[in-house]
Amino acid sequence: MEGIVVDVKKNYLHIISSIFIVLLVIITILLTIQNYKLKSIINDLTNLPDLSLKSADMVEDFQALTLSGDTVNISFTDSSISYLFFVLTTSCPHCINNLKYLDIIAE
Repeated sequence: MEGIVVDVKKNYLHIISSIFIVLLVIITILLTIQNYKLKSIINDLTNLPDLSLKSADMVEDFQALTLSGDTVNISFTDSSISYLFFVLTTSCPHCINNLKYLDIIAE
């Protein structure tokens, strides 16, 4: 009788461990699929198209705001004029801190 009880306990232990292993395999497969999808999403987000200007590209005219709030028209029809643009925002503390240096350079 004791041998039968031991065999039943071994069978239950074997069944429970088998179920646990199957669950681990399923979880591993699901995580592998999720990892593949996340890598694909990250790859799509980080491989953005190159929008930089190339030689012979033309830039359309545009309007910009000066530091004093005036609107100026920027036109690239005269190729003898060189432009240097500083793009700033009032919500960026680093931009605000650098304004004093830009004033010094402008003088």
